Amino acid sequence: MKTSYKKMREYLNSHFRYNTMNSWNNSTSFAANVKLHRLGLPKELEDTAYDMLDMRQPFTAIEYGPFREFAQKHGYCYQMEWNGRSGGYIVMIRGGKKQSDKTAQCDCCGKYTWHKEEIPCTTKGCDGTLVPLTEEERKNLFNIFTQPGKGIGEGDLMDKEEYSNSDIEDLYNAVKDFDKAVEEAKEIFIKYCTEYEVKEVEEDVPTLVKRLVKKVA
Repeated sequence: MKTSYKKMREYLNSHFRYNTMNSWNNSTSFAANVKLHRLGLPKELEDTAYDMLDMRQPFTAIEYGPFREFAQKHGYCYQMEWNGRSGGYIVMIRGGKKQSDKTAQCDCCGKYTWHKEEIPCTTKGCDGTLVPLTEEERKNLFNIFTQPGKGIGEGDLMDKEEYSNSDIEDLYNAVKDFDKAVEEAKEIFIKYCTEYEVKEVEEDVPTLVKRLVKKVA
């Protein structure tokens, strides 16, 4: 059974919100509090979870997983971003994509440039070749951008005439997808805490030093 527009508006109005940038910006959006004490972690995982905050891997998995999937589903018009002093909030922000004006790509390092003919890659240390993009490749190449300064769904949506029922339904579906992605992000983080532990490992790092070496005659 389809949710009524009244219920949709009530859901959106009662949803937790947080700043899209800083508090002084006065711009807010739909959000989730994902601080560790809100995750319902078992006691034995709490120490691991705090250590995990210093590791990049779980956050990369989240950003390239549910964050990216959410953005792609909504044509990058809506995206997800960390916010808060310690990144304890996930916020839905505005964004978009625009066609890139790049014309070539290196066949080795992958760098995009504006060159229009085949030449050696201009990146230092790369032996690749800048190859002009085909028309189809250029058509499918986009730059993704964010607009965190713009709030989403601010004020009482029940009383906002500029939000039609169709607008409300679109926003409701986006926020439901946002909430689902947040739950997936939590599951990923908890899985890392369950399957891994953070340990200090001593590593020998080669270091280049300058020494006097006698010339060979």
